[in-house]
Amino acid sequence: MVPEGIPAGRVQWDVVSINAVFGLLAATALVFLVAPTVIVLLTSFSASESLRFPPAGLSFRWYTALLDADQMQRAAWNSLVVAFWTTAISATLGTAAALAIARGRAPLMRAPDLLFMSPLLLPALAFGFAALISSTSSASDQACRSWC
Repeated sequence: MVPEGIPAGRVQWDVVSINAVFGLLAATALVFLVAPTVIVLLTSFSASESLRFPPAGLSFRWYTALLDADQMQRAAWNSLVVAFWTTAISATLGTAAALAIARGRAPLMRAPDLLFMSPLLLPALAFGFAALISSTSSASDQACRSWC
């Protein structure tokens, strides 16, 4: 659908340029984030004793050594156990606290609600404060230029 006032066959260069800029930024970010991971993954299949890129040969030797290491298996198991119990306890306590805050009728129940919601307000407050400073400094600069 073409906006009102723009002919049907006309190209909207502002929309095209914004899409091109965002596409270029997304592609650049993707390259910078994904390329190192791909290089590390390709290097991990190296058959040589030392890591070099590009690998001279391909092998699973480093992955078999990792899976055979008892210390790594114990560490992975410990991480899974800690993650499971942390998730279970956090979900239980968080649900109980949320229900208590939502259903509580006491006036003091607003305090935890405000405490837990305050991080949601801080970015908006910081932006508002920065906008206020920016607008007042530019307004005072303009006033000084016209009066000075």
